[in-house]
Amino acid sequence: MILFLLKRCIMNIIILGPPGAGKDTQADRLANYFNLEVISTGEVLRKETDPRISSYIDKGNLIPDDLFDEIVSKYVKDKKNIVLDGTPRSKEQLKLSYCKDPDFVILITLSKDEIIKRLKIRGRTQNRADDRSEDIINKRVKTYEDNIKSIIEYYKKLDKLIVVNGYQTRKDVFKDILGKLNLKALDKIKKVISHLKNVKGLDNIYLLDKEVKKYIFKKEDKNNRGVLECLKRRYTIVLTHNSHFRNPKGKIVVKGKKNILFPGIPFPEVNEENVVSSSPNKKIHDYLVEKFNLKLKDEATLLIGFD
Repeated sequence: MILFLLKRCIMNIIILGPPGAGKDTQADRLANYFNLEVISTGEVLRKETDPRISSYIDKGNLIPDDLFDEIVSKYVKDKKNIVLDGTPRSKEQLKLSYCKDPDFVILITLSKDEIIKRLKIRGRTQNRADDRSEDIINKRVKTYEDNIKSIIEYYKKLDKLIVVNGYQTRKDVFKDILGKLNLKALDKIKKVISHLKNVKGLDNIYLLDKEVKKYIFKKEDKNNRGVLECLKRRYTIVLTHNSHFRNPKGKIVVKGKKNILFPGIPFPEVNEENVVSSSPNKKIHDYLVEKFNLKLKDEATLLIGFD
């Protein structure tokens, strides 16, 4: 599983789906799993006291994009590590800074009949004005269907989209999301590795798994013993270069050509104070700083190991 790496990365997720698809539930589960903050634009808008907002919501209409951004941006602007629930809702909203380029976009699908059935139940149990009238429900569904196609195409082109079937138990929907997130993240890492192999500044870069770890180092090589032990753990990043770093707790200092980022160190804690190095190559430097807060110098080999 590659999900443990995501738990230690800066990550913004967008979750989309028709009304009644269970976006709020899955957003909360994702936030708990990855330690993210949920920002539900529907909830934000419903809490607004501005009478203009309620007039649009109660009639099942989309809020104009400029008014939408005026309100939502106050909650989202410059934030990282969030689950943005229910946005974008239109093609125009794709231009908003917080919708342009998320790390992952999860789309929960549901049939029209099931949407209407769920919204009618919610209208009775939660007393929401926009769920009580069948005409308004049908209008909301049509508005969603009219807008979602262009949004899907946009995120497909960015290779960000993950589609899950919402006609499952909540537990199974979440399990489906995690499974597809794992595959998407692994594919993303493989593409980064493929790209970095063509960039000067790295001798080699490998993605390790359980099957190939044993072929990378020989057990009898004393210099590699620490690396071998490290690779047995849950996750590993091994740097081969002429720099050194220390454990944030100050207990481990590794010098020489084989430097190990030991399991148990949350990536956000690995920063300039912990890694005594910097990268001569901006592309490598920027990627490692953004995703792992990790800096390199000199020519290096990056090994990413996972279970």
